[in-house]
Amino acid sequence: MAAGDEVTSPELWRCDPDELGELLQEKEKAVRLLQVEVLDIVAAIHRGNVGKTLGHRNTLGMLQDLLRLSPTEASRRYKRALNLCPSQALTGETLAPHSVSPVRRCVAGSSLIHRWTRLLGS
Repeated sequence: MAAGDEVTSPELWRCDPDELGELLQEKEKAVRLLQVEVLDIVAAIHRGNVGKTLGHRNTLGMLQDLLRLSPTEASRRYKRALNLCPSQALTGETLAPHSVSPVRRCVAGSSLIHRWTRLLGS
């Protein structure tokens, strides 16, 4: 299978074991990159008080309403975003995350996607 070829579920049975392993790794990498982007978006929503601006109770309410999440899952994502994403001081200075993940620490300074893509070996 050539790089970049999309395989649909009904065709997966035709893949050899190596192709399935590579496909699994590729898709997992894509999911992780998207999860990081979602956390950054949640942090930005929190910083900008976007939830209230759009008529939601708060950021948690916005996550529950827009993504149809349970209160527990919304809270989990919210806390993850606040702990793992940089924040901003009143002066506009960027503050380090509360819990700096090793990945974010080792690749600080470049754009998010480029950081994660480099780290994950793309």
